[in-house]
Amino acid sequence: MKTRFSHASAFGLVTAMAVIIFSLTIYLLDLKNSALNYLSYPILITVACVGVKKWREQSGGFLTYGQTYAHLMLQTVMYSVVITVWTLLFILYIAPGMMEDQMLIQEAKFEENGMSQSEIDMAMGYARKFSSPAFLAIFAFLGNIIFMAIVNLIIAAIMKKDPPPFSSSQDMQNTNFPPQA
Repeated sequence: MKTRFSHASAFGLVTAMAVIIFSLTIYLLDLKNSALNYLSYPILITVACVGVKKWREQSGGFLTYGQTYAHLMLQTVMYSVVITVWTLLFILYIAPGMMEDQMLIQEAKFEENGMSQSEIDMAMGYARKFSSPAFLAIFAFLGNIIFMAIVNLIIAAIMKKDPPPFSSSQDMQNTNFPPQA
């Protein structure tokens, strides 16, 4: 039987790989600014639910809310680490010009909105500062952790399965409950 950590890590890796394949496909098909990007969220939620269900089955069929949430957060941490590394690799090596392209798009939007050149320069200076690979890695990791911590609260409430009351108690074994006919 797998440990909770190894099980959660495996599902965190599966989730990360599924999201990476999906996002790389979106990028290669040049659909990066489409609503299709939001389909990665159902992938995250589906794999998280499957992971908890499999862990619950391996753990005797029951998981409390806390156990379910802890398992989901372990999955999330593994997923976030892999996605953060992927984000860095993607930005630095696969699509090194993508951030500059996004900056140019944003600058054009500022001009369309009637901002003065000094306002645009100041805004773009901040944007460049906060879009460095180091900042992006930190934001990717923390953003995933925070977002999934909230989503995991909901998933844990749905996926938990508490054991019956007194099921592990010695007293329960000595009672005639449920009554035998």
